[in-house]
Amino acid sequence: MATRNPIPAYQATKGSILDVDKEFYKRIGSADARELVDSFEIPIRSGRAFVVPSGHVCRLLTKLGPQVGDLNIWARDNPRERFWASRSRQLHRSHVTTFDRLWSCLPYLRPMCTIVGDTLAGYSDEVGGRVHDLLGTRCDPYVNQMLSGKAFDFHCHSNLTRAILPFGLAESDVHDVLNVFQVTGLNKDGQYFMEPCPAKPGDYFEFFAEIDLLCALSTCPGGDLSTWGWGKDSDADNMLACCRPLGVEVFKLMDPELLEGWESPKPASYAGTPYRHPTQTASDRPHAGFTLRPKLEMLTSSSVRCGFGQIITNHARSQYIYPSPVDSDLHGTAYLRPPFLPGNKDRRLTMTRVLLTGGSGFIAVHVLEALLAHGHSVVTSVRSASKAQMLRDTFPGVGKDRLDFVSVADIAQEGAFDEAVKSDPPFEWVMHTASPFHFNVTDTQKDLLDPAIIGTTGILKAIQKNAPSVKRVVITSSFAAMLDSKAGNRPEHTYSEKDWNPITAEEAIQDPPSGYRASKTFAEKAAWEFVEKEKPSFTLSTMNPPMVFGPIHPKLQTLDTLNTSNQRIRDVMMGKMADEIPAAGVNVWVDVRDLALAHVRAAERPEAAGKRFFVTAGYFSNREIADTIRELLPHVKIAAKGGEFPKEYFKYDNSQTREILGIDFRSLKDMVKDTLPTLKAIGA
Repeated sequence: MATRNPIPAYQATKGSILDVDKEFYKRIGSADARELVDSFEIPIRSGRAFVVPSGHVCRLLTKLGPQVGDLNIWARDNPRERFWASRSRQLHRSHVTTFDRLWSCLPYLRPMCTIVGDTLAGYSDEVGGRVHDLLGTRCDPYVNQMLSGKAFDFHCHSNLTRAILPFGLAESDVHDVLNVFQVTGLNKDGQYFMEPCPAKPGDYFEFFAEIDLLCALSTCPGGDLSTWGWGKDSDADNMLACCRPLGVEVFKLMDPELLEGWESPKPASYAGTPYRHPTQTASDRPHAGFTLRPKLEMLTSSSVRCGFGQIITNHARSQYIYPSPVDSDLHGTAYLRPPFLPGNKDRRLTMTRVLLTGGSGFIAVHVLEALLAHGHSVVTSVRSASKAQMLRDTFPGVGKDRLDFVSVADIAQEGAFDEAVKSDPPFEWVMHTASPFHFNVTDTQKDLLDPAIIGTTGILKAIQKNAPSVKRVVITSSFAAMLDSKAGNRPEHTYSEKDWNPITAEEAIQDPPSGYRASKTFAEKAAWEFVEKEKPSFTLSTMNPPMVFGPIHPKLQTLDTLNTSNQRIRDVMMGKMADEIPAAGVNVWVDVRDLALAHVRAAERPEAAGKRFFVTAGYFSNREIADTIRELLPHVKIAAKGGEFPKEYFKYDNSQTREILGIDFRSLKDMVKDTLPTLKAIGA
């Protein structure tokens, strides 16, 4: 039986804005005279934000094979103007291709970009699935929790949120996406379906920027979507094997004649909305003068600066960003739970200037990310210009007003921090994380004890001498400063902030492990003694984490430079525990992201002053880590025995961290699931 093919509701009448000049855009798509101005790869299950200037071409590539990407777009200088998926779908089609356009929301309504290249143009499968989808939207942790009962922090919504935080945007700025390289459709009952991505290595999707754009792209955690599911099927992490990176290239068109006669489109000219101020013109949109930088100029005395870069004004009708739900069971997409709302303890009226030492370290870079996510301005010490550049590359959208660097080559030198603590505007907080944690030493005193002890006392002296504006100092200590290793497993004992390691100076130089434990103990004791004796203008808090696991930042670490704790995850992944799994040694742990949040909250919350914090999620064993990896990566060979939890072990009390800092710790399984992709990205 024949079916009628209805006429489209929106038609491109000749001469209208929908009547695209195909010859013009063909020339752009085929132009050879291009200069590559930006090129990078987005690792699996991650995201990145980037700028595409008007008149430039952006190419998204499946470099290694099929992979779905979720694309968000904003006007670079006004984040209120953003891609409108449903209107683009109405004006063009449900699955876009060459010569279709992506349109912005009201009241702007103009083409943001025009598609000029698509190697998958015309693709359709046997069930009617088509590619480059505008029917659906991004995957998100909220619906995943609702349908599966499990938390997962690498959905496209989460990846996009993390990607835009350095640009001063927030979770609520993430919007409906273009699902690039994704095949979808509606079945005969009108239900949404997904099919595997058909892209091959080298396939691409290319668009011409009609206006200055900020883009964010996430590599979908489902990879090519050849395997996916909800509920019990959502744990089938052979999806990990379906994941591949995506490439991004931005080109400047070098032939000046190519764009002759082209003009960047203006916002819609309609000016009759009764709710618009009578003096407002078509070009005078809300925040029309906003410059998309991490520092938000529109913050005024009548506004409250909130987490995720949120701005909540005193006028509800002119809110820039609305807060996320407070009652969610999720950790959230970054380091905020619950969101910072005007009534919360964490309320801040201004951006705080923070000195963070050792910013390229495993823990420190997560503290840095959490500080930026909370809206603070950070200067971090580095040992070299190359370390500074690596951090700049890790946070590419963060301006100098939000992230800057100071060189401190050797923290064990007297006076090393004397100049570093000076700042304009002045510092209010200092977070001291710089201290070695490794056993590859030749001189325990020089390699472990001196950097920890002199570095800690040196920065406190420098603050007292040169930075009277500092009100809070947070120091990264360790459970090693609490644990009495000579006493064994102590099943009758409960470790808490009251405990101190009784190690002596003589014992400290016996071997590197003793030297490390002593370095953390002596350095923390020296800090508390300094505060007691000198009574400085600042208060002190210390973090005492045990084994610290979690995702790495691939730009900052290699397989050989991994932090000591994560090395065991690497070794299991790479088959190095196929014959035997060793004992853990210390069987308490914490996720580095929870530890980073604890640092920031220790500075933000007045009641944290003058306290130690045993920051631990609880027990673990190497066997538990190995079994989790076996579930996620069934091809990896892992020993059947070894690494079990001890039959008798001490108790722990982390109530102070939970109650004062409000930390809701991640599970070991979630930590492992989130860490594997980041280690895979560096070759594990």
